[in-house]
Amino acid sequence: MQADEKWYSSPYAEAGTYFHCTDSNTPVKIHIEHTYASREMCVAPGETRLYADPAIGALKMFGP
Repeated sequence: MQADEKWYSSPYAEAGTYFHCTDSNTPVKIHIEHTYASREMCVAPGETRLYADPAIGALKMFGP
């Protein structure tokens, strides 16, 4: 997942994009970490926008 709107030197973001690039048209289940909880979501190939949720917090970003 790539942060689109990231707070300076913070692992948290308001929004991000998950890139699911594949040759097949098969959806995948992704695990999304937020500040106070986590959730799972099925996404189709392509780009999926993810957002912070007031009930469970900002997105936690991993990697570069």
